[in-house]
Amino acid sequence: MQVRSRLWVVIVNYRTASLALDCLRSLSAERSHYPEMQVVVVDNASGDGSIEVLNQGITDHQWQSWVRLEPLPHNEGFGSGNNTVFRQALAATEPPDYIWLLNPDARVRSHAIAPLVQFLDEHPQVGLVGSRLGRSGWHPTVLSLSISFLLDGIRSRVAAGSYLAIVTESDCDVTADRYPLSGGLAGGGQFDGSA
Repeated sequence: MQVRSRLWVVIVNYRTASLALDCLRSLSAERSHYPEMQVVVVDNASGDGSIEVLNQGITDHQWQSWVRLEPLPHNEGFGSGNNTVFRQALAATEPPDYIWLLNPDARVRSHAIAPLVQFLDEHPQVGLVGSRLGRSGWHPTVLSLSISFLLDGIRSRVAAGSYLAIVTESDCDVTADRYPLSGGLAGGGQFDGSA
């Protein structure tokens, strides 16, 4: 029996297959904390062999149980790539509680997911959470970028004055700066109205 996934991770790839595979490697370590996590890598019609490289990497690392590749026929932009997965999640019989957006050049630090999920679980009035950007080792261009979307009731939460919270963790304390949400998300939980 398959365990319901509370968390879907979306990575939109456009001609960055090796970076997306590095991102998946960093997520692989988090599977011990979130074994039900599912990842969707959206290929935005790269046309450079990315689909083959990603398929091979997923197979070589035996990630098929938790990573799926979603090739798109046309590149309609980052927002549209993410919206593809939002639509799937919203239409699912058992949708995830959260969607985590990662850029392909992101590297997920150990235990990075837990404070985000914990904060959203403990603060139902918060509709979006973003983590702190960090730099890794000697590679200042590698950023850990994430935004989590709460799917359950996002329209009503945004309409009721939900907040975007930027969660940072220092030792054991989790703190958040809160920003009111408005605009596009109130209309449907996607990046834009056209996609």
